[in-house]
Amino acid sequence: ELIDPDRQPELAEKYKISAYNTVRLQYGEESTTITQPTEENLTNAVIKVTRTTRKVVCMIDGHGEPDMDNPQDAHGISALKTGLTNENYEVKKVLLATLAALPDDCSVVIVAGPQKPYTSHEMDALDAYLKKGGHALFMIPPRAGDQFAPFLAPWGVKLDNDVVVDQVVRLFQGPALGLEPLANTYTPHEITRDFKQRTIFPMTRSIESDTAGKKGLQVTLLVKTSSSSWGETDLEGLFQRSEASLDQNADIKGPVAVAAVAEANLKEMGAGTGTARLAVFGSIDFADNRNLSGTYYNRDLLLNTIDWLVGQSDLVSIRAKSVRSSRVQFTQDQGTVIFYLSVLVIPELLLLAGLVVWWRRE
Repeated sequence: ELIDPDRQPELAEKYKISAYNTVRLQYGEESTTITQPTEENLTNAVIKVTRTTRKVVCMIDGHGEPDMDNPQDAHGISALKTGLTNENYEVKKVLLATLAALPDDCSVVIVAGPQKPYTSHEMDALDAYLKKGGHALFMIPPRAGDQFAPFLAPWGVKLDNDVVVDQVVRLFQGPALGLEPLANTYTPHEITRDFKQRTIFPMTRSIESDTAGKKGLQVTLLVKTSSSSWGETDLEGLFQRSEASLDQNADIKGPVAVAAVAEANLKEMGAGTGTARLAVFGSIDFADNRNLSGTYYNRDLLLNTIDWLVGQSDLVSIRAKSVRSSRVQFTQDQGTVIFYLSVLVIPELLLLAGLVVWWRRE
């Protein structure tokens, strides 16, 4: 219904509308207003008023995790928190070291790139949570969270001790170590339904499926890098000497998986009843503010994963991209080349072409 607030001021006052082009949505007893009716804001508002209960996302804190409250921090994860809040999730920090167990209201638990080790109590609490049919997202980058490799092994997910390298030369980048591999290969799954967009995984380790001899586990290697990539195991040479080359005997030849999801039938595993769901990513940088709000579709992949973990697969989608200014940085040499081409070379070529056409007509 279209309402003119000047002709019907009583409605504007009743619904506390103070600006033109405001949209008010109501579904049953739930309502919300939108002052900037973009496609994304309208979609999020529909979700808010139609969902009677809010799922709770518990972010484990206390181990040097990225800041989720500072949008100015490029390496923080406040964009993830904002994305979840917009889809009607409640996001809260959990200092697990001070609790006997994870709170019962946690719909999904997120372990986001811990820099310091978890205590044995915290690891036991995570294990007990999953064995009660919990849902968890692990983002474990290279050279961090070593204790999660043996923790995830019984769940059919193997964390490799490597760094994925892809040295394909990209426009304007020139030669580089290639520690930001792109991915556009996705295994068919509820998370990747109709998903064909590119994602980027800076500083990521590879992930493998290991379900041999384990009952009740279904593991899907969700995302894979290109065939030109590999899992570099010589971390000393990579980080100390900035050297990376494929070793056919030691490295993992691409395409390599950088994300996996697991669904566990706890009864068949002999660990309890119900179903546990896990998602494991080999990077934390792919979820930071820079990459979640950037050109690639990391945000959609990550939010789709969380939707699947909590059983809200109906929310899985490709979300509208926010309109924002784009920036590109050039080196001094690249700037000089662009200057000469745009100011000197191309205009003179056009002038010369015009003179040739004029001379031929004469």
